[in-house]
Amino acid sequence: MSFFRHDLILSEEVNKAITAKSRLILRANELHETGQLEQAREVFAEAARHEEGVAALLREAGHNDDYLISLVSAASCWKKAGVQDRASTLFERALAGQISQTLRKKVVKLQEECSVVTRRLENNVPIRAARILLLLKYCSDEANGDAIITGLTRLAKLDFFLRYPKHLMTAIEAVVDTPELREQFIRRIPVEEATLMFNKLMTRHHFGPWDHNYYNVFAYLTSKGLISVSKSESTYVFRLEQAGYRAVSMLEQNRNFDGYVRLAQTLGEVFGDYLGSQLKQFIYDHFAAIANAKLGETLWES
Repeated sequence: MSFFRHDLILSEEVNKAITAKSRLILRANELHETGQLEQAREVFAEAARHEEGVAALLREAGHNDDYLISLVSAASCWKKAGVQDRASTLFERALAGQISQTLRKKVVKLQEECSVVTRRLENNVPIRAARILLLLKYCSDEANGDAIITGLTRLAKLDFFLRYPKHLMTAIEAVVDTPELREQFIRRIPVEEATLMFNKLMTRHHFGPWDHNYYNVFAYLTSKGLISVSKSESTYVFRLEQAGYRAVSMLEQNRNFDGYVRLAQTLGEVFGDYLGSQLKQFIYDHFAAIANAKLGETLWES
């Protein structure tokens, strides 16, 4: 949907940004058409971020009409990426501006579709969000005390062990050499509680266990000011913000989360210094059912 007037004079910076996001959208569509849906969603999310950058540049340059069109394009990319709440927010922002009636009708329909999906997700997002907050607090890869997780791969593989406590027990048996310490770690794990509460709908992805709802959860957390997400070269960096620390403190004081806090603490102590690539390889080496699963297959804990 990102079409600009032929007579519009744009800066070199804007033109480069438009070219970059156009290539991403083309790539995402190609992936989608060949059935590579998870990869397509990831590229659509990247395209959405680029398009939001384009929109900001257009608005700053005073091109309001084209800013609104770019906003709609960004929202459409988020929708295709599965991040419905972010898409809905941008559609609403575009509707608040002056857009053509033809485009307005299309945007209203798209926004309503996003709202329906968002309402379906609302019941699941908070618990998923709590999981990410606990991971950031207890599994940070920063030695200076900042609650940061670097890389989607690292976050997803840590999340895998948080959701699959029996697999974490198996991992502890393989990693911890001291029998007393190994037994201490295993005693902390509330297997039945965590199995019931932490939704385990992870699937086999190219890089191991994955949840296609991640982008919805990240959008939810950032919209609430609980975390921030930045990018260092090609790697995403997730940081717990002050509001996030307060949210974790509330979880720690909630007796219903006692077991999950212990689980996250144990995970951090056992795998806190593992890189994402190391965690991925560890899972492949020790869990044959996951390594041999077909792409897109749901992963169950036996």
